[in-house]
Amino acid sequence: MAKQTINIGSGELAGDGESLRSAFNKTNSNFNELYSSVITASNIASNLIPAANNIFDLGSSSTQWRSLYVGTSTIYLGGVPLSVGTNGNLLVSGNPVQGTGGSVNKLTSGTAKLELIGSVNPYVVFPSAFGESIYIQGNEVASANGNLALTSQGTVVINANVASTLTTWAFLTDGTIQFPDGTIQSSAYVSQPAGGEFTFTNTILSTPNLSFNNTSTQIVSGPKAYILNKISVSTASWVRVYISSGTQQNDLLRSIDVDPVSTTGIVAEAITTQSGTVVFSPGINGFNNETTPVSQIPVSVTYLGAGTASVSVTLHFIRLIS
Repeated sequence: MAKQTINIGSGELAGDGESLRSAFNKTNSNFNELYSSVITASNIASNLIPAANNIFDLGSSSTQWRSLYVGTSTIYLGGVPLSVGTNGNLLVSGNPVQGTGGSVNKLTSGTAKLELIGSVNPYVVFPSAFGESIYIQGNEVASANGNLALTSQGTVVINANVASTLTTWAFLTDGTIQFPDGTIQSSAYVSQPAGGEFTFTNTILSTPNLSFNNTSTQIVSGPKAYILNKISVSTASWVRVYISSGTQQNDLLRSIDVDPVSTTGIVAEAITTQSGTVVFSPGINGFNNETTPVSQIPVSVTYLGAGTASVSVTLHFIRLIS
């Protein structure tokens, strides 16, 4: 409604002005509009403070202000200060939320934590260049293109079983892998190191839980040619090392009291009644005899103890050819 103006007449007691009833009717209408409408102030020379704390709103979900212009001071959201630093970064409680490469934002100051929470579907998605994206859902970290790279200038450490015994796999800065038992193995076998000496190394494998006289067959990573020095086991077991997966399968039906023949393809076997290490002196030459030799060692493990158990096996050898 437009403002209504009262006709006060041409002079004092001239009799040509509005009646009192008409004048006060306009007065009431003007006051009613003032109290029921948003106040428009073209020049506010003091603080604009509401009559009560945390009750009134500035705009609404259906009637919104288009833009909000403030200086470089502070906006408080629930008591948390938002401000702008001297370099133009947005500050939350004084900590900068700054861009990395112009595409990814992260909270980097102090002990503050940036937490992204996603439901079961969809994933929390971190888009990156060239169409690649990283997805996080529950305990799973996945990649849109199927390849997930962990890159660090320092050591990459992967921990498991944190609630009980800490098991750590460390990918060291020189490209080697440190196993949970502290041993270190090269990520790629070499025929001979730069120092001119071959090196001792080992391969560790564990079977699923086995009952008495049950066998687990495995193909583990290892050099194409090596000298086998020792076999260590965690419990009573019968361990056989083969030259190929074919000879491994052909030997499955042989019983423990039958000696292998020359065509069996066994590099070595060890039978123990408890945990321990079987030492071969001199060492035994082993090699991979597939049509195209590969860096793999076929191993069969038979559990010989009571009840059920997982058997941990360590093959100690000197690698000759990668």
